[in-house]
Amino acid sequence: MGDVDRLLAAFEAGELCRPDATQPNFIDLVRAVAAIAGVEDLPHAPHVASISERIGEPKHLILVLVDGLGAQHFEDLPQSSGLGTHLATTIQSVFPPTTGAAVTSLATGLWPAEHGAVGWWTYLPQLRETACILPFVRHRDGTPLAESGITPGDTFGTTPLRGRMSRDTAVSQPSSIIDSSYSTWFGDGAATIPYQHHHEAVETIADRVRAAAEPTF
Repeated sequence: MGDVDRLLAAFEAGELCRPDATQPNFIDLVRAVAAIAGVEDLPHAPHVASISERIGEPKHLILVLVDGLGAQHFEDLPQSSGLGTHLATTIQSVFPPTTGAAVTSLATGLWPAEHGAVGWWTYLPQLRETACILPFVRHRDGTPLAESGITPGDTFGTTPLRGRMSRDTAVSQPSSIIDSSYSTWFGDGAATIPYQHHHEAVETIADRVRAAAEPTF
């Protein structure tokens, strides 16, 4: 059996989930959150409205991205767990379901086929070779892409949604990456909240919300 046959067989057996843009998905979530945060004129697929209704219009909106936390992990959680008891729905990831693709889709509200970041390694025509997208360096030797005059904006062909948000917006990330080229592009001028440990992130975000005088994201 060839690779294509094995792939199709896995789809048929339910071992793999076939990408389907008509199902509730990550792009729907990103666009719903962006709209609540004040971004206007976004393409609205059918499920964007239903996700927006679930979220409502909270004064403070916090989106937590946990790398690799798929729906299958919820099957192993105790029924009394916080995540398990608050599960509202499941959605499909982007395709390919990689960190580089998903995080860039979170920044832009676009599918990977539109922004071009399909994984940790992505071929860049302007570089004529492969780059590591999130560190934003040349794959073969780790040279920063900035040294070749390549910026994230040029690479992805768009600006992040953050710059169109009307809410007081901040990005919380590990201190080791928060000032990187990619993270700076991703935040697009948002306040930054660095953290060393997850509990520190929770505490600093909570402090920011308590001190806020206007709606935040």
